[in-house]
Amino acid sequence: MTVGIVIPFRGTDLDKSRLREDMDEISVRYILNRMTQQVISEIMKLDKKVNLYILSKNKISFDGKYQIAEDQGKNLNDSLQKFASKMNEDIIMIIMADLPLINNFHIKSILETVEQEKKVIIAPAEDYGTSILCFNRNVSFPFFYGKKSAKRLANYLTKTSINHQVLEYDFCYQDIDTFKDLTNLNQNNSLPEWLKSYFKEVF
Repeated sequence: MTVGIVIPFRGTDLDKSRLREDMDEISVRYILNRMTQQVISEIMKLDKKVNLYILSKNKISFDGKYQIAEDQGKNLNDSLQKFASKMNEDIIMIIMADLPLINNFHIKSILETVEQEKKVIIAPAEDYGTSILCFNRNVSFPFFYGKKSAKRLANYLTKTSINHQVLEYDFCYQDIDTFKDLTNLNQNNSLPEWLKSYFKEVF
């Protein structure tokens, strides 16, 4: 089965407004870029062929093998709905760019579950946002990105009898929306080296 993975990279000055309340612009951009590179690097380690797309309105430059897709939507749901409808891969995964603890093992496990069990898989953040969404292309449903999107999507899938599973929350699915989210990571033993170095310099 063919696999397409999409990383939305909005990258505008309006994004991560809560994080920007407590951090300067240079620091926010550094963190966002490094987290995105982390996700890309982990996808590159998968022992299966994937087509990786970075969906963005801006000019971007990261290491790795990926295709840049123009973000043509008014908001994240609109952007992803438009792009996903054009994808030809059998399995589609949408993974957020701000998951500094995600690794290829977690990504592979989700892909294999979708491939074998034909479920829609939702990996939630602690606040019930959607960190990873994975599904077969022939399953149709709207996206609910935004506040408590994992819960809202799960409710929709239940009502429409679409086979799905919401994974147990794991620290690796935690996205970074606030300074508190970031500082909470400092207690984790699985930090990538770049983030360990960052914390040593800043804290």
